[in-house]
Amino acid sequence: MDCIKYDKLIDVLKELGILLASGKQLKEVFKRELYEDVSEQVITELRRVIVSLNHLGFKPLDAANIVLFGLMNTHENYNPLLLIELPDIDSVPIASYKGEEINKKIRVSFDYGTESDEYLQRSYIRIEHADPDSDMGNFKVIQHNYPIKD
Repeated sequence: MDCIKYDKLIDVLKELGILLASGKQLKEVFKRELYEDVSEQVITELRRVIVSLNHLGFKPLDAANIVLFGLMNTHENYNPLLLIELPDIDSVPIASYKGEEINKKIRVSFDYGTESDEYLQRSYIRIEHADPDSDMGNFKVIQHNYPIKD
């Protein structure tokens, strides 16, 4: 694949995702005139990967999101809001929030739910950790949204 900025490639994939989510077919979203400043080779390669994933059973939108996720995770400037790693089932999770590792974790909660494969609910995040600046045993909470109720 020739050199283009990752940011441009990520923008193209986001646009692909929007077009696919709106019900457009793969042949419609890969029209050359939509991506005038992106090389033919890049568009051809993206189409090849998305079509291959589609043949494996992934919907085109999911395939575009898989490629987007992969690119964003390899991008040197990519800094996710939340990253949770669990080396094995009995280990303490390694959690980073906005690129900063959280130490002295008390509780790490993440929940995501959807009513269908296309409707997205908001993610719920709650991390409780000991306050490193407190001698009194206080703790801090990082939280986004409300717990998801079934």
